[in-house]
Amino acid sequence: MIQITVVKVNKPNIAQKGTITVEKTEKTGEVFSGVNVSGSEDSDGRALAGARLEYKNRFANEKCAIVIKDKSEEVGRKNAMKDEKSKITAVAIEKMIDFYQGNLRDIEHFLKVWAYAKTIGEQESVDENTQGILELAAVVHDISCPLCREKYGNTNGKNQELESEPLVKEFFEGMPVSEQKVERIIWLVTHHHTYTNIDGIDYQILIEADFLVNASESNFSKVSIENAKSRIFKTAAGCRLLESIFLREE
Repeated sequence: MIQITVVKVNKPNIAQKGTITVEKTEKTGEVFSGVNVSGSEDSDGRALAGARLEYKNRFANEKCAIVIKDKSEEVGRKNAMKDEKSKITAVAIEKMIDFYQGNLRDIEHFLKVWAYAKTIGEQESVDENTQGILELAAVVHDISCPLCREKYGNTNGKNQELESEPLVKEFFEGMPVSEQKVERIIWLVTHHHTYTNIDGIDYQILIEADFLVNASESNFSKVSIENAKSRIFKTAAGCRLLESIFLREE
């Protein structure tokens, strides 16, 4: 007996005979359109018992189980992804705090940037994968600052970008973060002081979140902030935060 998950049903949760789309679970991604199904609803209304599938006028399998996908399964999957992302981010935050060896300025700075990045990303409805990358990039965005102070005597943005890649790679070794995600995080961190040719919503939000914190910590002038609003800020949420914090009408 095979199990076939119903991806789309014309009339969900009732026995029917009609055209549906099904996916064979044994072969991920194999999708058949225009399949006729007939059968009787089971006790909980989520499956068709004794179902028969017909595809292109031929019965694909007379002995099969049909399981109707409902929204709760999708919600559960998304919640599980959010929980996993939150756990990974929490581990990264604790690891980054330890990395800074008690430097409160560095610790408080990255935590504020992460909080703004998280807020803007969620307000902009960024997808879960990109949101996860964004938050991890915010956590490690200034990872090269201790090295730059020792090597150059300052934390100039371009020096940070130059020195960050090997540090980010080492930071994520042994963590459950895919190589593809790490590569994107590296790219973001090695460009987070470059305000031209901003490519991607994660890049845009990281730039905005870092600016919000730097503007406060470095006491940027109102003119500088207004220029940033017109030239750098693009997201609606980022603009709202900038205005709410720095550009309130007196």
